[in-house]
Amino acid sequence: MQNNLSHPLITENIPLKKFNCYRVGGNARYLAAPRTNQELSDLLIYIKNSGIKYDIISAGTNTIVSDKNYDGLIILLNRLNDYIIKNGNNIKVGACVRLNDLISYSIESSLSGLVDLVGIPGLVGGAAIMNAGAYGVEFKDVALSLDVMDNNGVLSNVCNKDVGFTYRHTKNLVDKIVVSAEIELIKSDKLELSKKRNDILKTRAEKQPLDKPSCGSVFKRPKDGYAGDLIERAGLKGFRYKSVMVSDKHSNFILGCEKDINSDDLRYLINYIINEVDRKFSIVLEPEVKFIGF
Repeated sequence: MQNNLSHPLITENIPLKKFNCYRVGGNARYLAAPRTNQELSDLLIYIKNSGIKYDIISAGTNTIVSDKNYDGLIILLNRLNDYIIKNGNNIKVGACVRLNDLISYSIESSLSGLVDLVGIPGLVGGAAIMNAGAYGVEFKDVALSLDVMDNNGVLSNVCNKDVGFTYRHTKNLVDKIVVSAEIELIKSDKLELSKKRNDILKTRAEKQPLDKPSCGSVFKRPKDGYAGDLIERAGLKGFRYKSVMVSDKHSNFILGCEKDINSDDLRYLINYIINEVDRKFSIVLEPEVKFIGF
């Protein structure tokens, strides 16, 4: 690996705990936060020529970072393309716009299609690449196309049918970065949309633990069931391991229960849950979360 990198976007020795929901992680040897497609493209070309390993963090809402120092480069996407452009019922939105801010904008514009996703944390780019969903609605249902960049810094536009949207995944965008999305919404009543948003947020507050650090749902929904139900039936609701615990309110949430959360505790508890559910029900749960530096 190259000993020293020299690039205007790259900073050194940055604590990664500032950039994820659990506030865990060691320091990144290098970090860069591009704001435009051109900056991202130039950075990816530079990275390829340098040969340094890299990883990507968006909002860090579904990311667990090792407490060991990361001996490479982290690309931080929380500043990439901060815009919303409306054209009739269509909206072009940059990757770093918060999903909930986009939903608020759509409601103020009397446009429906996104309100069911309210309360999901994270940015539009992450919501697109993971096909975020709730209440039977997924990001794919409103996406017309995605602008994506490959690891050579080449930008392309991918229409909905070519993205490969599946459950919490986009199978044709592996190793690509979503930089913006164009979505199509439907004209609707602003008051009705506002009421629906408030009702969903109230339900989330009643059913989900929002008072402690978490990444939301840890595991994908298995076929013909729910991860939280399996975890509870395995006797793990409220189970604690050192600095983390399975929520006693929603078993598919893992909470930090001490001021300083240990990333190894998170990794251990996730693996323990997988093993226990598999042992009791012969079902292997698949994490939604991304692991960096382990």
